[in-house]
Amino acid sequence: MSQPGTTLGPPSDEHPAARQTPSGSMPVTATEAEGFAAAEAHALAAASLLDDPSVPPWTAADHLRQGFSALARAAGIARPEPAATIDTSALPWLGSPQAVTDALRALETDDDAAIADGVLMTLSRALCTAVATAADARFAPGRRLEQRRRLVRRTLMGILVAIPVVVGLVVTVPDFREGPWRGQYFGSPDFQGEPIVRRDGDVHFDWKRQSPFSELPNDGFSIRWDTCMELPEALEISFQLVSDDGSRLTIDGRVVVDNWGRHGERSRGAEVPLEAGMHHVRIDYFDDRHAASVELLASLRGELPESLPVRLLHYPGDDLEAADPCSRVGSGVGSKVDSTDE
Repeated sequence: MSQPGTTLGPPSDEHPAARQTPSGSMPVTATEAEGFAAAEAHALAAASLLDDPSVPPWTAADHLRQGFSALARAAGIARPEPAATIDTSALPWLGSPQAVTDALRALETDDDAAIADGVLMTLSRALCTAVATAADARFAPGRRLEQRRRLVRRTLMGILVAIPVVVGLVVTVPDFREGPWRGQYFGSPDFQGEPIVRRDGDVHFDWKRQSPFSELPNDGFSIRWDTCMELPEALEISFQLVSDDGSRLTIDGRVVVDNWGRHGERSRGAEVPLEAGMHHVRIDYFDDRHAASVELLASLRGELPESLPVRLLHYPGDDLEAADPCSRVGSGVGSKVDSTDE
């Protein structure tokens, strides 16, 4: 979800519930805009976790707490902590404030696993609906205006900064434009035939009903991505794999996220403990028919899921060693690789 813009203005002493919410009625303060952005992000994270049967529902509880607190900041409530104490009648975007108040009280616990799944679903639906309503009623116009302003500023600054950098990179690093993922694109759904090989910067694609290349069919293709991830310390990383149709994430020869099969867009995730050092990361994906999309997200230290940081990734080479796909990356410590191919 995109970051809303801000139009700075003086804070109002008016009670938030009494505010007019039609677009353009009042300036949006920086605090309100930041609160809306955080509420939007936490709403998405909670909904994704609750939609994933491989993840315990209670893992969404903290995102719901933070999401409702952020929504209160967006409404101008000065101290919206903890979430269970929020006066929901002061949130103009909630359809049924009393039902949300009762559900929020369940979040005031030290044992998230004890929260009923139905309560979490109720809060998630309420938060997502409120965020959508707030976007339409108050934040969307300002966000579009600020996005245009930011685009102009960044374009001008980018031109000034990028020209000498790009020239230097073209001269010194011939393949600087190429990413750390080795992608093999097959014209069949089962990784058969001679693939088209290219380097990708990230695994985040939405081809809709088209194919990645004109040489591939619109339906019934498959892709395998490989990269080498070097961790400076031991981490328990939360991975999410979202795809339409099947996908799976393999690390060091072990399938850690299985989102395989013919299905619409679906998310699967897992918490994966990894030692410091080099790790071979592979994603297998196939498209059956109609829409085609795939995205890998990760949370290294409990932050909101996003793409794997490029700084941790190394291109494994054009030809992989079956026994050690990361053997040509040279700087790994404690690599534990036992890769298996299709």
